[in-house]
Amino acid sequence: MKSAVLYLVFNRIDETKESFETIRKAKPPKLYVAADGPRNAVNGEREICDAVRKIATNVDWDCEVLTLFREENLGCKTAIVIAIDWFFENEPEGIILEDDIIPKNEFFEFCDIMLEKYRNENVIKAVSGFNQFGQNIESNSYYFSRGFYAWGWATWKSRWSNYKVDNLDMSLLESREVKSVYHKAAIEGVKFNLNIIQAGVLDTWDYQMLYMIMVENGRVVAPLANLTTNIGANGAHSMNNQNIFFKYGEMSINDLVHPSKIEDNQVLNEKLWEEFKAAYLGVRFKDLLMKLRLYVLLRGLYKKVMKFYIAKFK
Repeated sequence: MKSAVLYLVFNRIDETKESFETIRKAKPPKLYVAADGPRNAVNGEREICDAVRKIATNVDWDCEVLTLFREENLGCKTAIVIAIDWFFENEPEGIILEDDIIPKNEFFEFCDIMLEKYRNENVIKAVSGFNQFGQNIESNSYYFSRGFYAWGWATWKSRWSNYKVDNLDMSLLESREVKSVYHKAAIEGVKFNLNIIQAGVLDTWDYQMLYMIMVENGRVVAPLANLTTNIGANGAHSMNNQNIFFKYGEMSINDLVHPSKIEDNQVLNEKLWEEFKAAYLGVRFKDLLMKLRLYVLLRGLYKKVMKFYIAKFK
């Protein structure tokens, strides 16, 4: 492979062992490893973080390794955004992989090809290895999505330079251009999550990337056959391991078929809107709870209950 890889790790030893093995098989020429610092309130986390960093840098192939290891904990949103900024201070393009994402071998080759092919097509904002509709699908082609998933992805410095983590103009989501493409449920879902991020309730960075794609009328290249899955049942936002593991599809990179032009796949976009519509009533209810100042309390209670349940019945 040709592309540099940014590997984002923290405190998950088993997940890091498994995901690092996929990187080792791909043998990128440059590996950037970024790790947030341990939390002072969590006993023994510093030793765990040290062990993870050792695993993530145990390179046994010809590879330049660069590290960004934090001593203090910055939190998911800040740590990841700073890490991606650092990556693109040094690289014009590259692949980004979190420690709980397990890609197929074809993922790295797919990203290599797409980064080169769409380098000068500014409408393409990112390349994704994940397609929730591509489980058990056999296909050697890809499509242009209006959604964004950070479960193994790639992009260019030129696209990332437009990313903003805070102080987003929410009115842009109400523009005629956005409304002509995105279903109301998708717009409202993104707005709600951006609002709770701004309120400090949700510590993440990826909805801001989707916001950028939406307001810039962008597309994301995604394989028709799913190439990644998530094993992060203990992740920053996962409270159980249900519906986490997505099945792979099958793709032959040597027989890759390129679409004749950049245009929306209406069938798969409609499936995406159906997912947003299914969650729409829940979003409206959560929004009401936020206005009543009950959402933070109930969300915290839910987390405690789920942690107890997992500890007792796992």
